Amino acid sequence: MIRVASVPSAHPYVDRLLPPAVGAIGEVGATEARAVRLQDPPPPGRRAGDGVWWPPMVLDPVWLVAHADEVDVVHVHFGFESYSCAQLTLWAQELRRVGIPLVVTVHDLANPHLTDQQAHLDALGVLVPAADEVITLTPGVAAVIRERWGREAIVLPHPQIADDSWVHRSDTARRNRHRGLRVGVPLGAVRANVDPTSWLAPLAAAVGELGGSLAVTVNDEVLGSDDPRRLDVLAAVETLASATPCVELRIRPRLDDDALAAWIAATDVVVLPYAHGTHSGWLELCWDLGASCLSPAVGHYAEQHDDVGFHAEFHDPGTVGTALRGLVEDRTHAGGEPWRVPWGDATQRLARRAWSDDRARQQHEEVYDRVCRPGRAADAAADQLPDQRPGRREHVEHRVGRLGETVGEGVRSPAAALRVLAGSTRVPVGATRVVVGGW
Repeated sequence: MIRVASVPSAHPYVDRLLPPAVGAIGEVGATEARAVRLQDPPPPGRRAGDGVWWPPMVLDPVWLVAHADEVDVVHVHFGFESYSCAQLTLWAQELRRVGIPLVVTVHDLANPHLTDQQAHLDALGVLVPAADEVITLTPGVAAVIRERWGREAIVLPHPQIADDSWVHRSDTARRNRHRGLRVGVPLGAVRANVDPTSWLAPLAAAVGELGGSLAVTVNDEVLGSDDPRRLDVLAAVETLASATPCVELRIRPRLDDDALAAWIAATDVVVLPYAHGTHSGWLELCWDLGASCLSPAVGHYAEQHDDVGFHAEFHDPGTVGTALRGLVEDRTHAGGEPWRVPWGDATQRLARRAWSDDRARQQHEEVYDRVCRPGRAADAAADQLPDQRPGRREHVEHRVGRLGETVGEGVRSPAAALRVLAGSTRVPVGATRVVVGGW
């Protein structure tokens, strides 16, 4: 049984691909799977199981040394923006020294939560070269990884997001609701990559010409924001909604999973409001629930699915109306009925997901088998770290012993902990953001 410390573990993407272990870190229950994911270690001040996994403690070198014998593989997905490149470099070195292999899935070449992408790219520049194996979701991103970092990434499609029950209910909702095109633009908390202001007015004009309605949704937390950019986006939408009969602005609390699924099931076309990005979980949720997606021509969204009537993109505000009309026409023509989902009814969609997800699970297990092959991690570590110690257990006991001695003497600063872990009195600039027992 291979124990995988996934960063994060409590996430829908990971849920679909790897069954959970039972209980605390290192405790594995009965399962037929070849690999299981361990729980997210709770950050300081949090309790296990409360759903908060950030900042991810698996990326803390202190945590890593203390739990090295309880983890067989570390698999990083996202959440590493909590750590600087200096910290990630020290962590990757420590991972090699204790002999734990690393798998990295590149979800984002552009972090949707950031405006300046340099820190994110620098972090990928640490993690991708350090990984024993690299995975991504689309061929286009694999090509970028090959060109930028010289690594061959395995391409595995995004798994199902919606619960099976909601996939079936979404078809029922579409059959039973009144006719009329419904287009939705979910702005959420107006994170860094969300900005529809340049194309929302021409989109509204196209929706009106098609006799439809346009719902723009915003989380109510934006009302209390002191971020001028978020407030400017909200003001622009308010102005448009007050002047355009077909546009409705809905400011509401963040939706839970059921309410979100119900909203998508009541929508024909969801417009993704992204100014930058790479892959989209929203797009996958829409596919599950039978809604078409329209998006700006950024990232690699177009590679996630190629079903007729599902996705279209536009390159500038002047082409958003044409793109919407073409998508609606494709959806109607391919589906045959206004409510029918062109890429299959609920049973067909679930069957397609089941086949794809089973294949992805099997390939993940094969990746874990390969990286855990005797000698592989040790060989890779020896190439990069000449001072690799002979045995993992002996090495871990040595490192934890040194850490324990220093703790006994009174470790009070992150820098002191990093000096212990790095085996040096020098700490790179920026490394002091690793906090023992806090943020």
